[in-house]
Amino acid sequence: MLVPAAARSPPTKSTLGGAIMKQRVARSVAIGLSVLMLAGCPSLTSPTGSGVSKFDGTYNFFFKFPSPSGMSSRNLSSYLYISNGVVSSSDGAVSGTVDSFGAVRFQSACPINSSTATWTGNMNASAQSGSNFGQGTYTCSFAIGGGSSDSWQALQTP
Repeated sequence: MLVPAAARSPPTKSTLGGAIMKQRVARSVAIGLSVLMLAGCPSLTSPTGSGVSKFDGTYNFFFKFPSPSGMSSRNLSSYLYISNGVVSSSDGAVSGTVDSFGAVRFQSACPINSSTATWTGNMNASAQSGSNFGQGTYTCSFAIGGGSSDSWQALQTP
């Protein structure tokens, strides 16, 4: 029901103060978002999350794993691929993603048994073109030994 303007009570100091405070908060939020957009914050300037392309490239992949004789390692040249946030491999066995902050997560067959390995870590974008790198750890769904020694590294190929 609409109340005629003449019948409404005049605004009080407390209702005016609340309205002014809401306007200030709204203005502050708008200014903050504008600054972030001008600064190129990827989550605000692009719905597709560009910024992940800084990790694009081919990487040599190195990892450690437990073996009967202790710890072993493997180095796979030009194995890991990152393209627009999608992580894959030269043999098609790896599937995952990397976000614009470099948090990476991918899965593959476990290197020590028939279970699935989940690889997590961080990719780092270098100021020098072609010098990106990453590192992290992995766990197999059927874990056998290793623990924190189950680590990996990736170095972008030039």
